[in-house]
Amino acid sequence: MGFLRHCPVRRLVANLAHAVALRKLGRSFGYALASFLLIAANLAIFFVWTFPTNQATNNWTVVPKNWNALRIRCNIRTLPMRS
Repeated sequence: MGFLRHCPVRRLVANLAHAVALRKLGRSFGYALASFLLIAANLAIFFVWTFPTNQATNNWTVVPKNWNALRIRCNIRTLPMRS
């Protein structure tokens, strides 16, 4: 079960449990909830954009026929980081 050590879903659940445990502590709860929401957003972005692109390119070892569409889709994901 060593593969679960780095499982992002496990981190998501742990952050949710932490937020629930701190629900009566105001600011601490807010930080824990923000952590949970940011990890959830990170997972959503990964599974909507990054993972399908990695699958289509066989982890960037193959250039598929629809390369331009994939490139544009992947670049849209990185727009917030560039602005």
